[in-house]
Amino acid sequence: MEDLFLLIIKESTGTKHNALRQTAQIAYDKLYRQHGIHRDPSHELRSVCFTALQMALDTKRPKFITMGLNGLHRVIKDERFYIG
Repeated sequence: MEDLFLLIIKESTGTKHNALRQTAQIAYDKLYRQHGIHRDPSHELRSVCFTALQMALDTKRPKFITMGLNGLHRVIKDERFYIG
């Protein structure tokens, strides 16, 4: 999941996608911190990630829509979003 947000950050260049880049960075940082002892509740992870994925879908650009749909699929499969 983290690699998907890094790809969104990389692809969202220019001022037009600045908000998308920022929300993807926030989601990446939150997910990256989950590998240590400190773990955020799953509802917080879902909220942050869904916001970034929704913004990717709202761009109406094919590459971001594909990334957004891939992200939704990963949320369904990833147990970090359901435990705790």
